[in-house]
Amino acid sequence: MKTLKTNLSTILKSLLILSLIFNMSSCSGDDDNNNEDDTNGAITGVALPANKVTTYTGILSYTPSTGDEIESVSSTATISGSSSNYTITFSDGVPSISGITFILVGGDYVYVNPDDTSEGIIIETSGDERLVVDLTVDNNLTEFVGE
Repeated sequence: MKTLKTNLSTILKSLLILSLIFNMSSCSGDDDNNNEDDTNGAITGVALPANKVTTYTGILSYTPSTGDEIESVSSTATISGSSSNYTITFSDGVPSISGITFILVGGDYVYVNPDDTSEGIIIETSGDERLVVDLTVDNNLTEFVGE
């Protein structure tokens, strides 16, 4: 499983870089990426295309604040929901993540943890079209990479 952790770490570092790019681009004032604005100008999110609301298969790691870590190389993550409110349901007894609002950044769908901009979720739309999750909820870390 050491290789699993190394691979996840490499991919999640890429997520950090994308999060930083997102933070810089959100200050640019460029609103041509189809994100919806509420009446106060805050970005409220976009609806995912139907082909992104699906099940992804990949590598899963879950580190709870207490209890045993779960690691699997053949897990699933299923995105469900509509409009701008989504849930990701994981296999292997890992808790779901709900209340996710994606925005469109450079062609990818991104959710950045409001409490820690180095964490988030990306649905890549070019290349491998992967789902990448690196998110801590209630002190429990969920990491997933899958296609």
